[in-house]
Amino acid sequence: LTLLLKVVAGIWAIAPPIWFLTESLMYRDWRDSDKFSRFKHLQDCARAVWAGIGAVLAGILLAH
Repeated sequence: LTLLLKVVAGIWAIAPPIWFLTESLMYRDWRDSDKFSRFKHLQDCARAVWAGIGAVLAGILLAH
């Protein structure tokens, strides 16, 4: 279980930030401020969820 948790935590620490960066680089509606604001808001929400889950995984790993 500990090895699986370490693998999951490692993937969780690396994969979402790479996705967020890729998504930002691929974003094409820079001129539409409403769409861009919504995009940034959704990115901020996703980042908060990612960080929260990462904190939970780190807490579980540190407890073992």
